[in-house]
Amino acid sequence: MSNIIILGITSLLTDISSEMVYATLVGIGLLPASLLTGWLWTFFGPKTAFITGGCLGLTAAAAMGTVLGRQKDSCV
Repeated sequence: MSNIIILGITSLLTDISSEMVYATLVGIGLLPASLLTGWLWTFFGPKTAFITGGCLGLTAAAAMGTVLGRQKDSCV
């Protein structure tokens, strides 16, 4: 599931930015995600880390769907 979200976000980023900006945005996004997951894993266990990652992924997908849905409606 999270791979689908990552593919969607990377596709969106490539459409709206240059190659260098894309790599920078992906790096900036992955650093805090890795740190948060590591912290959750260490202090609360792997189950909490995976559940949090899934919830954040679903939230990001819903937000992206809402934003893209609004853009699509405004183009028509």
